[in-house]
Amino acid sequence: NVCAFEGPLLKDVLGSVGAKGDTVTIHALDGHAVDISLADAYAAGAVVALKRDGIPFAIGDFGPTQVVFPRADRADLADLGVDWGVWSIYQIHVE
Repeated sequence: NVCAFEGPLLKDVLGSVGAKGDTVTIHALDGHAVDISLADAYAAGAVVALKRDGIPFAIGDFGPTQVVFPRADRADLADLGVDWGVWSIYQIHVE
């Protein structure tokens, strides 16, 4: 069962605020954080998901946002795993 995620590309979100740097750190509400090179995140098509299957995320339901990758659409991402995925995002930091 493949979920359909909706939201802007991470590249567009960071571009809209003029973020500059080489690395993005994505922080979750539970304290989990992931560091990803911006080049890798952009190349992998990182999405700041706001909805899953047309339903907005809620706090307690992996919301308010998630960073997801279009693995179902891209064979080159099949082995990506879940290490870069972050749910319940409260901060995205670029440096």
